[in-house]
Amino acid sequence: MDMALKRDNIQQPEISVAVIAMNCREHVRRLVDSLKIPLNGISHEIVFVDNASTDGTVEMLKSDYSNIVLIENKRNNGVSLARNQALKNCRGKYIYIVDADCEYQEGDFKEATRYLEDNSHVGLLGFRMYYPSGDLQDSGRTLPTPIHLVFNRLEGSDRIRESITFRRHRMKDFDPMSLREAGFVSGASQFFKRELLNEIGFLDEKMFYGYEDSDFCARVIKSKKKVVYFPNIVFIHHHQRLTKKNPLSKMTLIQIKSYQIFLKKHAKDLARINRDLHQKNQPPSFTN
Repeated sequence: MDMALKRDNIQQPEISVAVIAMNCREHVRRLVDSLKIPLNGISHEIVFVDNASTDGTVEMLKSDYSNIVLIENKRNNGVSLARNQALKNCRGKYIYIVDADCEYQEGDFKEATRYLEDNSHVGLLGFRMYYPSGDLQDSGRTLPTPIHLVFNRLEGSDRIRESITFRRHRMKDFDPMSLREAGFVSGASQFFKRELLNEIGFLDEKMFYGYEDSDFCARVIKSKKKVVYFPNIVFIHHHQRLTKKNPLSKMTLIQIKSYQIFLKKHAKDLARINRDLHQKNQPPSFTN
């Protein structure tokens, strides 16, 4: 389904939340319930795309969350295509892409909207995220080069984790509580003005799974806007890490194919963009 849903012509909401999921009903329930806190007092909508779940996700949403805008796919459309389905049906001034396995913890969405209004040269925000264990996720990074892919796969090694290449890519030497410019913020949590889609387009649907978020960030930067790690809003990410669980799976191969597309589009720009980030020894101060 590529066309926008027909809905009543009601006032534009302030924030649209875009969620896709497949067979993670309890994650979905936890996310939607947790979003009631930061969205309280803000006009909003939740646009949910289900990728052919068989675990009762759709039935649960229809029964318990009838105010959600629900799009039901008959097959698994992957990440980019399904997210684009959600994005094309988002009417809010601001859009928040969030993974179904996330859970709100703290922070004020109004602070994020004010920040984007006050900093017109910033295109995209990524929020602070933790694993359920309490360990911080490296959700703000430089853009991934081929060597970063190798190092990310070998991150269990102490030698890899302490290497300059790994630390620079993961931006380990920055205070995780500090706002800073990044090359990439995780597609599990991306906040931006809806008008950004008019400027750089939607997600690349040739990228079925993986690196569509890196591509989106790279396109933001190449449009002369900034990608910013915004730590003031916090989520837990109950990360499923599908390819890490089975590094030789079909999904891993699909992810590699997506990276090849990413590299073909951005290889000549990666070194320049990442070098610019490395040269910023202190978290930048953003002023107009």
